[in-house]
Amino acid sequence: MRDDGTEGRIEHLPTHVHDAPTPRIGSLDRESGAPPSSTAPHGAAEPGTGEIDLVAVAASLWRGRRRIAASGLLTLGAAVAYLAWVAVPTYTSTAVVALESREQSVAGLDSVLSGLSGEPASVNTEIEVIRSRGLIEALVADLGLASDPEFNPALDGPPLSRAGALWRSARAAASEALPADLIPDDARPMDDAAQFDRTVESVREALSVSNLRQSLVFEITAATHDAGKSARIANTLADLYTEEQIRAKFEATARATEWLGEQVAELREELDVAQDRLLAFTAQTRLVSNEEVIRLNRRIADLRERLAEVGAGEGGRAAAQADALTRTLAELESELDRQSEGFIERQALERGVAQAQLIYDYFETRLRETAVQQNLQEPDARLLSRAVVPPQPAAPQTAVVLAVGLALGVLGGAGITLLREARSTGLRSGEALESVTGRPVLAEIPIVRAKSRTALLDHLAEKPNSRIAESIRNLRVSIAMSNLDAPPQVILSTSSVPAEGKTTQSQALAMSFAAQGRSVLLVECDLRRRTFADTMGLSDEFGLLSVLSDEAMLADAVQRDDRMAGVDVLVADRMGTANPVDVFASSRFGQFVRHARDRYDIVILDAPPVLAVPDARVIATEADATLYTVKWDATPRSAVRDGLRMLDMVGARIAGLVLSQIDPKGAERYGREAYGTYGKGYYADD
Repeated sequence: MRDDGTEGRIEHLPTHVHDAPTPRIGSLDRESGAPPSSTAPHGAAEPGTGEIDLVAVAASLWRGRRRIAASGLLTLGAAVAYLAWVAVPTYTSTAVVALESREQSVAGLDSVLSGLSGEPASVNTEIEVIRSRGLIEALVADLGLASDPEFNPALDGPPLSRAGALWRSARAAASEALPADLIPDDARPMDDAAQFDRTVESVREALSVSNLRQSLVFEITAATHDAGKSARIANTLADLYTEEQIRAKFEATARATEWLGEQVAELREELDVAQDRLLAFTAQTRLVSNEEVIRLNRRIADLRERLAEVGAGEGGRAAAQADALTRTLAELESELDRQSEGFIERQALERGVAQAQLIYDYFETRLRETAVQQNLQEPDARLLSRAVVPPQPAAPQTAVVLAVGLALGVLGGAGITLLREARSTGLRSGEALESVTGRPVLAEIPIVRAKSRTALLDHLAEKPNSRIAESIRNLRVSIAMSNLDAPPQVILSTSSVPAEGKTTQSQALAMSFAAQGRSVLLVECDLRRRTFADTMGLSDEFGLLSVLSDEAMLADAVQRDDRMAGVDVLVADRMGTANPVDVFASSRFGQFVRHARDRYDIVILDAPPVLAVPDARVIATEADATLYTVKWDATPRSAVRDGLRMLDMVGARIAGLVLSQIDPKGAERYGREAYGTYGKGYYADD
């Protein structure tokens, strides 16, 4: 305070605080008459270019290396736990079978049962035959798999893993505790038939059959929890498949033999009937040969010639001869007709016998061939290689599981890191803040791990050469140099949102100015929250409103804190029904600021956040310089832009920005070595 004999009273203040008009919004700069500067960043990259900065991505990943490493180790540990507690080793063994593409079977009996044609339909059919329920049932019966706990869930075998043992115990306990109608179906006792059916389905799921591309070679693979069992199952199924082919062919030839036998018997009967008819006809009818028919034809021709000669003579004797020849000719012609009809009928009977004999001989020959074929059947498949006992499990592959677990963790950690980076809207460096706002950053103030604001002030008082104290001095110098012709005297401190450190910064800046021997007034302009009195141990009986309403003189209302030597503090007292915006827009507040200019070298006005309430925009019209505080890696960029734009609308003189509460270690991760290596040895708290 000045020692000039004045009483510190603001002269001619109005009686009420609602008298003054609200300042005009959007006014020009008071000194230059120019409109307020834009908040658009200078030299910033245009958004929406779609380009990816690989260097920035790599830097982000490097900063998140600890998170990525922790994520990788976590999933690697999960993979190890899976291998130790959950995973059950599975052994696979494969038998290889080749199909013969034969179009005819032995002895040429293709009509009885032909070989495979090699067509895709035939190949797919054979695959389904191998996996058919009939073969699987025979496999289960041959190897006694119904007594194997691996395939029969009704049996209690040794647990395959620790997790399996725990699950079995929990399941058994739950089954005992639950009522009968609530027990799951797969936990109920099963009869023998149901157990066999369940075993067949389990074995079928453990088997796979595949056809090698462009070949008639099939791989029969069994996957079980026992190496020897896998080999036995694959080999047994291959053997059963080849045996099934022989059995199918044998049954087919047996059926063909039976059918041919029945047909041969019927044809034998038909042949006997035809032969009996021919013999009976031959016995009842006297037939002549072709020579006899020729002879009869000649006699008839001679008789006709003689009859013609006798018919040409005269006399009674000639007439008698003609009558005799005529009767003889009629008898010969009748005999010729009878012999011709009988000959035709006999030929028909003989043809019937020949046809019956031919058919009978054909079927009898096929019957003999089929009987021979029944004992000469060969399978259409042959075993190329038998399944062997695998030396090690096929799954889980330890190296693969561990590698996949580690890779998933690393990728997940990297994804989380990049997502956090992408979602982060905070600012982590002065360069970034300048790029976003287009305004200078006056200082970058580190965070101090203090329990309270009082402890922080103690830290500043006890360690004047600490890192934060040097930062505050740097801010003080930057403010003084922001306008060399007219250094700011009334300084407004504000921010976008609460808890950005502006109030502590105001107190520390006041201490720094006071350390130069200047008279400093720190005014609490946040009439709503009023934190000065509580945090600094001051009285709130008289404060800013008391001075504005003429209830107290400024000299009587100011107080001092021992930690802030040389700083007069004017707290915000209770405002009653007054509206803060109206208070700061009144002419009395302007008079108060002018009076404070006369009495103090530096006046610091600690105002509320710009985006929270309009108070700071009104107060800014009375300040020479406005400090805009932005919390490191916290305040959204949009909030910073909006707050600065609002201040520009009222013509506020924004001296610059302050990046506060910087985490030195975090800043180093983002390439801010100035907080680490470059500054070591210069600060009392290093």
